[in-house]
Amino acid sequence: MAKQDNKILTYKDYLEKLNKNELMGVLDTFHLEYKKNCKKQVYVDLILENVNHIVKHTLDLFQIDEFHNIKLFVKKKGKITIRVNHLLLDFMRHMERNKLVISDNKTFYLPKELLDSFKNKLNNKKVISKVKENTEEYKLILGFIDVYGTIDYNKFYESYSKKYKLTKEDALVRIKDIANFYGEFKFYEDNKKKKIYIASNVIKSLKECKTILNKATDYAVFTNEELATIHDFSYMAKYKSYKKLMKFINRNYYVEKGSQKIVNKYVLIPYLTNYQLNKESAKNILSSLIDTYFEFNNKKHKNKFMNLVENLALDYPSWNLKGHSEREAK
Repeated sequence: MAKQDNKILTYKDYLEKLNKNELMGVLDTFHLEYKKNCKKQVYVDLILENVNHIVKHTLDLFQIDEFHNIKLFVKKKGKITIRVNHLLLDFMRHMERNKLVISDNKTFYLPKELLDSFKNKLNNKKVISKVKENTEEYKLILGFIDVYGTIDYNKFYESYSKKYKLTKEDALVRIKDIANFYGEFKFYEDNKKKKIYIASNVIKSLKECKTILNKATDYAVFTNEELATIHDFSYMAKYKSYKKLMKFINRNYYVEKGSQKIVNKYVLIPYLTNYQLNKESAKNILSSLIDTYFEFNNKKHKNKFMNLVENLALDYPSWNLKGHSEREAK
């Protein structure tokens, strides 16, 4: 990040370095109305006038982990350097993509205007309650994606609306906001059939969505409570394949409670999602992931690790079987 006279840039300084399209992107992200073809300074001023709105909108999307991360950021007075904390680095990348933080290599800065606004809201009981609700909501959304890969928005809303009392239109806006902020799933629209699909990031086209959706299989039925436990692997804890994998990891590696999220997010989920589309490619991805995040004594040790993960895949919901597992289908 550039500096001026050894002082961190303010949000105003940062915004003035963006081009008009980037500024309009910020306005769109935070649902701020504006007229097109205005001068750049008009957009800068409009964003600055709505800093509190931007912070409130962001907090409305935060989960518990993100809430703890922003508290840490505020405690560090808006400057933090990250070296090995992958989860915190991911959070900063989300914030940076949404033009909320500024980075200089692995050091991140929260502009003063945003820092002050966040600081004033972090002890608000309503904010804390909303963050807890957001966490459960996000787990439910990702549960649908992990289980089915892609799903018709109308079908998704049938389940979602049982717990979250938003209109179909308002829920769509909110879930698109969540997708835009975290970047962990996407939407495809079929204009001919007037349908909208929520999809995993590894699904690259509407055609791929339809290929999965058109499989001649009945959907496996999960309750909302079950779906909300898929992404953190609580649901998988009942399977021998998962227990064996965790026993192997815990015996050979020191894995704290927080570190388990790293195993899930950076090894299991990437492998299992790619496995749904191309098993051979997924195997190569798994090998690379284990090389990146784990040390192993020898090739035999690594192969044992890979075999345990591959065995888990047989019990994991399969997109090609609409949520039924491969082992269940045998």
